[in-house]
Amino acid sequence: MEHTAHRALELARYATRRFDRAGLWAMLNPSSIIVVFERPAEWICRKYHLATEGVLAHIVTLPHVTEQVIDELCDDLTSTSVDLSDHRSIESIQLPNPHRESRTAPAAAMN
Repeated sequence: MEHTAHRALELARYATRRFDRAGLWAMLNPSSIIVVFERPAEWICRKYHLATEGVLAHIVTLPHVTEQVIDELCDDLTSTSVDLSDHRSIESIQLPNPHRESRTAPAAAMN
């Protein structure tokens, strides 16, 4: 199991380096296996089963993800041009904080 965890961390670092070499923006937090990047065309999201949120997408470097998959993803990303002119810049995006309380009032409080 320890080997699998180390492999997932190394693969996440590989993905970030590969995105960088391809001229693509990607973000990886320390000790994380989640690589966040700009949301690509819908066909790429479907092909790789990417999780998306607004203008962002991410991959999780679990054991089924390989260097070959990451390389193919980067090749697909660089072969398409995505028009993000209708979206906010990546730098201005506020990522959801799962530890913060919901802003939605409970139904009982609304009566």
